[in-house]
Amino acid sequence: MAWFKFGSKKVADEPTPVTPQRLEESLARQNLAVSKLQGELPVYYCFFNDIPVMFILASDAFAVVSAEMRPRLPVDREDDVLGWTTAFNSGNHLITALKKRDADGIHIKAEGGIFIKAGLTDAQLDKQLDLMLKGVLPTIDRFCTEFGLTAG
Repeated sequence: MAWFKFGSKKVADEPTPVTPQRLEESLARQNLAVSKLQGELPVYYCFFNDIPVMFILASDAFAVVSAEMRPRLPVDREDDVLGWTTAFNSGNHLITALKKRDADGIHIKAEGGIFIKAGLTDAQLDKQLDLMLKGVLPTIDRFCTEFGLTAG
């Protein structure tokens, strides 16, 4: 008899498409109480220490975990923020820091992407979400520490 058995894999071990329901289930397994935004894309959000974090199924190929800081710096610090994000991004391949400008001033958004086109197992999806959270939240904290801000 062969050392392998066909059909011995459990269904949960097979990569399957990442649907809104599977994303919700993965977030629940991580004890995250999320709310769903209304709109074209499935977007879920929650708060960590008053930092808004979004989980977005951007397409059938890509999911995004995004954290955005609330405190703003004055517009005259835009070059400093651009310098920080450029330096951060040049040394990081998991998370991208984006400089943002609005009516209240300058801030950053930290984003990480998960490739989902080939599907993921539950364990893979859970791990990828965990990695992205462990990337975006410290990025916001690091930026705030650098500029003397409180993250939330």
